[in-house]
Amino acid sequence: SGGNVLFASAALVAVSCCASMRAGLRTRRAPSSAVVAQALAPSGESLASAGTRFAGATNAASAGDGGDSRIPRRMLMPKNIKWRKPHKPPVKPWDTNRWKFKGEAWRGNKPYFGKYALQILEEAWINSKNIEACRRMMVRTARKDGGKVWLRCFPHSAITWRGKETRMGGGKGVIQYWVQAVRPGYILFEMDGCPESTARRAFSYIRRYLPFKTKILVKETPSRFELGLAGSLKSTKNIPKEFLKKSD
Repeated sequence: SGGNVLFASAALVAVSCCASMRAGLRTRRAPSSAVVAQALAPSGESLASAGTRFAGATNAASAGDGGDSRIPRRMLMPKNIKWRKPHKPPVKPWDTNRWKFKGEAWRGNKPYFGKYALQILEEAWINSKNIEACRRMMVRTARKDGGKVWLRCFPHSAITWRGKETRMGGGKGVIQYWVQAVRPGYILFEMDGCPESTARRAFSYIRRYLPFKTKILVKETPSRFELGLAGSLKSTKNIPKEFLKKSD
């Protein structure tokens, strides 16, 4: 009789363990993100959309939007590339060991879209972080007086990087960041539709931030923006009347 009791107790324990395992498999683990929760939610339920805060001149989302989703920067990089790990651009920064003068910029060296421009005076690599930071400075400075901003540079060259003191072999390093190699005289940024003092103040912030020498240019002839050939503004208080585009 004692053996039968022991066998019955062991069978009961095994049945209870199997039941608990089945219950654990049926229970779904709580999703770790809002996107996963939205995908796993039943068809009748709907979750609140995640609040997104964009960079630049857009207003920050309110605290009641919900979610901690954030887009801190609008980093620039090419959509498509021909080579997976391309070579470095031939134009090198002037403060490197491989620097060699390649001549000044023969195109893109004059203001085209706007009246005020920022011109570089030496060879350099300007990366995506620098371009985004300069864009923010111009947008925030011209937010009160209005204006329009043009980025004449785009980081389309990839720079690879390998760890220090690594052995030979193993192939080329991974892409670390994106740059544009610019020659002396190239136009980096342009502004128009704002007072000259506002443009100079924005460019002064950028000149203190960038690690190379630049200068401010003011176009003497009417720009394409003043002629109505490059963009438009809601407010035309800063555009001379003789340059306003006449409506039909």
